[in-house]
Amino acid sequence: GYNDRIGPDFKEAVTMITDEARRQGVEVLWVNYREVRHVRGKAEVMNEQLTRFDRKIDNLHVADWNSFSADAQGWFRPDRLHLIGPGANRLADLLNASLAPILAARDAATVP
Repeated sequence: GYNDRIGPDFKEAVTMITDEARRQGVEVLWVNYREVRHVRGKAEVMNEQLTRFDRKIDNLHVADWNSFSADAQGWFRPDRLHLIGPGANRLADLLNASLAPILAARDAATVP
């Protein structure tokens, strides 16, 4: 989350999570970070790292919440980070759309 430390600590956390998920045979869908206000710089760094990891880590998939919500009005509290009802619904839409191809690929791989 936004309180995670950037740099090597973030990389280590992503690696540990995806390694454990791989051992358990599951995919990881990671929602990237909104690049707004007081978290912009940190979020940009973490999003850049996630983009690189997404290319290298086979069971990591990144849902682009930053782009999806960039022009959103009425989704957030005044801090532009914390969701209100309509934003929660739109995040659910993004998660659903992001999970669909992951689940389809998994299902296709298990069909005899």
